[in-house]
Amino acid sequence: MSCDALEKSGKKIIKTCYMLHESVGNEHIKEELFLLATYAEQWKPALSAAGFYDLNQTTLSTLFEAIITYLVIIIQFNLALV
Repeated sequence: MSCDALEKSGKKIIKTCYMLHESVGNEHIKEELFLLATYAEQWKPALSAAGFYDLNQTTLSTLFEAIITYLVIIIQFNLALV
């Protein structure tokens, strides 16, 4: 799913910034990497439904599961009435 890929990419960027921060010798670059990592942590990329809840693979699978469950129940009621 692209939702999860987006979140994973954001976490990967943060991790990479911290790893580069440790390995770089230039203090100015270290400071910039640290600022980028903290900025990325504050503004993690995520998809949401109008800000009410985050959309991810779990949310979408739960939604499809609920739809299928209700369809099965409706089909069973229709078969019982016939």
